[in-house]
Amino acid sequence: MRLMEQIPNLNFPAPLPKSLFVVDQRFDAPKIDDIPSATRQAVDKLAARMKPGATVAVGVGSRGIANLPIIVKA
Repeated sequence: MRLMEQIPNLNFPAPLPKSLFVVDQRFDAPKIDDIPSATRQAVDKLAARMKPGATVAVGVGSRGIANLPIIVKA
């Protein structure tokens, strides 16, 4: 079912505006030929800013990122 048709069924704790609009958002998606290399370059750039002995937590799980397993493996 379409989102706009579901709005009256929402149990929302605040009043909704009288007018709602569907918005389509598009992002530039440049093609990266060597994903592992590009990932390593980005991580190396961040690592250069870290102090020796620092610890890092890495979390993964975002929707909409193409080739996520390749990026994580790199």
